[in-house]
Amino acid sequence: MNEFIKQNWFKLSILIVVAIIAGGAFYWFQIRPADIRKECLTEAQKYSRSIAETELKLENEGFAITKKADYEKIETEKFSECLINKGLVK
Repeated sequence: MNEFIKQNWFKLSILIVVAIIAGGAFYWFQIRPADIRKECLTEAQKYSRSIAETELKLENEGFAITKKADYEKIETEKFSECLINKGLVK
């Protein structure tokens, strides 16, 4: 085994470098964007939920809300804004 490594050290080092680069590229282009999307979706849902809770609280206190918020639109816009802020979308 030691003889094999001594004879092929250059090929092995190239193989290791290629494996590290491939692993880094996989992380950067597959895992990282998926994690950012999950994080942004959670953030957008929390934001939309907080607006709904605020509206409900105001209604319970006697304030008349003439136009309800469009929660789906708010969530979509917050999600898009988060993706832009995280650098995933231009």
